[in-house]
Amino acid sequence: MPRTLLFAPGHNEKLLSKVFTARADVGPLDLEDSVPPHLKERARDLVGDIARQKSCWVRVNKPFTDDCRGDLEMLGGLTAGLRLPKVESAREVEWFAAQAPGVRLDCTIESARGVLAAFEIANCATCSSLAYGGLDLAADLRIAGGEQETLLARSLLVLACRAAGKPPPSDGVYAMLNDDEGLRIEVAVARRLGFFGRSAIHPPTGPNHQ
Repeated sequence: MPRTLLFAPGHNEKLLSKVFTARADVGPLDLEDSVPPHLKERARDLVGDIARQKSCWVRVNKPFTDDCRGDLEMLGGLTAGLRLPKVESAREVEWFAAQAPGVRLDCTIESARGVLAAFEIANCATCSSLAYGGLDLAADLRIAGGEQETLLARSLLVLACRAAGKPPPSDGVYAMLNDDEGLRIEVAVARRLGFFGRSAIHPPTGPNHQ
């Protein structure tokens, strides 16, 4: 199980080239939120070229959308795994599995519907693991986030994975760049709850980082 997942925007050639040397366990190449709509095609072309040369994970677009269909058509069976965004049902997982048979599927829970369906999703045979998307969940719930405010949602993901016999879920990103102490506190909280691993959207940039 990966401890660190560092995302790289699929349209950014500079970051795509760096993600494989940033010492993260997994560097998912992103075709979803970090890519502006008018650059989706460019991102697919760049990510497709990399996927043909290197083993990689890719975050595709929301299920049943034209963007997602385009992602899956381009990727075929090229990737080691897919990070699925905004998953809200086992039906969505099964749809992905039919489009990319045999590929590992990491299902991100990012909405109230997704949290309430977490056991159904985790229990799906084609779901490899769950991930927590805290920023989008907070937006969906119309809250600012916070340890106590999201305790129930995060605990439900841990319980769903355990009950379904799946690995512990991975935690979402910490959006405060260069706040190492805040990150340490959040990581400790997530670990106590039963999470393993964490996503990141930016390499270290502070004066103490190399």
